[in-house]
Amino acid sequence: MWFSSELRIVGAPWRLSFSVGRRDHNRICLTNMIVERQKLSRRELIEAYLKYEASKPTKNLAAPSDIDEWDWNNPNAIDQKLRSNCFKWGIVSGFKCWQHVTLFREDLLKCAIVNDIFPGESQVLSDLVSLPDFWSWRPDRPTEWYDRLNGGGPFSREWALILRPAVSSECPAVWYIEDGGGRAVCFLRRLIRENDQTNVACGYLGEDPDSSSEFMASRYPELLSRAEGRG
Repeated sequence: MWFSSELRIVGAPWRLSFSVGRRDHNRICLTNMIVERQKLSRRELIEAYLKYEASKPTKNLAAPSDIDEWDWNNPNAIDQKLRSNCFKWGIVSGFKCWQHVTLFREDLLKCAIVNDIFPGESQVLSDLVSLPDFWSWRPDRPTEWYDRLNGGGPFSREWALILRPAVSSECPAVWYIEDGGGRAVCFLRRLIRENDQTNVACGYLGEDPDSSSEFMASRYPELLSRAEGRG
């Protein structure tokens, strides 16, 4: 089956339907993924990301002190600020708004992750679960999440994954995890091992790619083309 995360407006702005999905009262569902909140601003997403990154003792990073002065309508200026403060840039600034989502096991299986976790293998989690390395993988540095997730703890909101729609080269993935691939691997294998259908992860899904972003124009023109086609 082909899955799509593309949405269309039906009637009033708060009533949405998806090409594959279901609606659950006031929450919107993509396949099993639940959209808990729509239209988070770029600033909200980046502030949540900066807070989490700055909390990691291994990173030794500090949240920028001049954040109130940033030009939040200019993704390229935001990228310069992020880079100068040693934070990831590009994707977090490359979408105008975001969705706060809840992901079930089936949603995680439809995600792709960075290829340096399992070099030379598929990046799609549904393919990786058949590998022995998937079941033995652990991070190569201390983390605040590994022992808790591996030991059965809940997926904390502060560990939220940062996702975007997958591009053609990442097929058959529906989404790509830009930040949090290790957390997704650890949590997914626990869900599979324990046949857990109820525990969920949380994340932020990029919703509206910004055509003024130099990063998006150079790296993900396909996402910009899709957005133009929907417009």
